[in-house]
Amino acid sequence: MKISKTMLLCGTYLLISSQSYADDFTKPQFGIGVAIDSDIQKIYAPITMGSFILEPTFTVEDSENEGLDQSVSGTVMTETTLREFGVGAFHFNNPNDKTRIYYGARMGRMNLETETGFSGGPHSGDSFSRDSHGYFFAPTIGFEYFVMPNVSFGGEVQGRYSSIELDRTDNNDKFETDGKFVVRFHF
Repeated sequence: MKISKTMLLCGTYLLISSQSYADDFTKPQFGIGVAIDSDIQKIYAPITMGSFILEPTFTVEDSENEGLDQSVSGTVMTETTLREFGVGAFHFNNPNDKTRIYYGARMGRMNLETETGFSGGPHSGDSFSRDSHGYFFAPTIGFEYFVMPNVSFGGEVQGRYSSIELDRTDNNDKFETDGKFVVRFHF
């Protein structure tokens, strides 16, 4: 008889706790966010489920470089566009109602488009372009402070490994740290 009552109590507890846990996952909260950075346009689309965040991201980074090149006896102009599509998976803790600390990782694909043109010298008017592809993986830790129930300001730091295939025999592998300030609007 005691075993049956204990099993009934344990079963009831598991049913209630699993239902509230399941409720967290059946009511996702969506949002949109942007990184505050002058050189990079990064858009976040957080989906919060319980104490987990799944966050697709899209990044565009444009740069131009112009300089003299002695080997071609002229000026070289290089325009580069980096596009990334990735997703982050995070778990978070709420130290209080206004603060959230999250940790996890981001990963995704990269596409690097480079256009190089020459002016002056024997190669004046010549140009070439190259598309390179790669991936990144970035363990991440961050925080959010909710200034209003649906608006948060925060920051994150990541250790980022990336690899871009430059040609069939050469990759550009690098590890770097990166930090960003982020504004998110939650619906």
